[in-house]
Amino acid sequence: MENYRQFGGLGVNWLVFGSSGHLHKAEVPQLYRFLMRSDLHFLPNRHIKSIVQPRHVKAAYQPHYFRYKKGRFCINENGSPIVGYESEVSVDKIQINHYYCRSKEEYREKINRGRSDIEESRSMDAFYAHDKDANVVEDRTILKVLSGWQGKEN
Repeated sequence: MENYRQFGGLGVNWLVFGSSGHLHKAEVPQLYRFLMRSDLHFLPNRHIKSIVQPRHVKAAYQPHYFRYKKGRFCINENGSPIVGYESEVSVDKIQINHYYCRSKEEYREKINRGRSDIEESRSMDAFYAHDKDANVVEDRTILKVLSGWQGKEN
């Protein structure tokens, strides 16, 4: 993170992961169950989550978009400025795994919980629309990260 200290924030793209064909919730942690994701060019992957330095933030409009104080701004992992809540997808240095769908059973639970950000409710149609495009690339990156952490614990 040292390379990003002079900026107001670092915008990190997410990659939308699908159900990996799972229909039911399981006791296995999601990082091991859901290894299928969308292609980089899947439109929702343009969304970012921001890692911000609060002292450089003027206002938070939503989890994806902040307004920065004069002279400060958000950049992507390659140093390109980001305006708004989207950026060209770049996940060579850092990525967020967005487990949007999970299993069908878990998505139904998500529908029942409701949304925290808007009044609009989710539907199973949204599950099918996302899941269709979110199971096209196998991505085991997180398993390599976990393996590295587990090796350091010993």
